[in-house]
Amino acid sequence: MKMSDLDQRLARKNLQGFWAMEVQSSEKKPYLWKWDDIYESLQLASEHVPMDQTGRRAIMVRNPYISGGITETLNVSIQLVKPAEIAKAHRHTSSVVYQVFRGRGVTQVEGYTLSWNQGDIFVVPSWKWHGHENPFQEDAILFSLNDWPALQALGL
Repeated sequence: MKMSDLDQRLARKNLQGFWAMEVQSSEKKPYLWKWDDIYESLQLASEHVPMDQTGRRAIMVRNPYISGGITETLNVSIQLVKPAEIAKAHRHTSSVVYQVFRGRGVTQVEGYTLSWNQGDIFVVPSWKWHGHENPFQEDAILFSLNDWPALQALGL
């Protein structure tokens, strides 16, 4: 029996040999997101997506060559918090690292108040209630990196 015949026989039974994993994995490619496209999308979202309908205004970055986020295990979102806006408190199973790209604001994390400025980085552990506020006059933009795709792949 040829190895290709064995591979086909296993596939019919929803099985796969370790030797076939690299052969059957999809080609992964790098991808570049342009800031102008991201920023334009955030501005459009701020005009057409009311905070009372979404809780938070964030755009997820997706690599078209894989399933998940930017990689099979990491997700990136960019969130715009307009002046005087409060993003509704929420929680999730993923841990999140935030980088303040622009502006300043405050994040409440279960009794802790984090005041942040452009360039700051902060972490919100998994399953902790948190919400962002912008009491200032300029837009705030937060980049967030989380492990949601990895948790989803594990059924968590």
